[in-house]
Amino acid sequence: MLKHAKPEARAAAAKAVGRRGVHFEKELLELLSDESAVVQQAAHRALVQLARGQDFGPAIDATDHERAEAIRRWREWLAKMAK
Repeated sequence: MLKHAKPEARAAAAKAVGRRGVHFEKELLELLSDESAVVQQAAHRALVQLARGQDFGPAIDATDHERAEAIRRWREWLAKMAK
């Protein structure tokens, strides 16, 4: 469902992943650059839940550069967690 054609379905799936604590961090990272702002924010909130409150962004009004930087920080965090 995280790759569903409808943004509403992708957002709902991201919320469910965060709520249930399912470790789909890599998939959620991809959604941070989704075309839908609703999906982006759902993925962000789910990542914060999975990271137990750590928040690397992006903010709702982030620029493309800020969003890319947030994604880079989330990837670094995920790489550290995999060790």
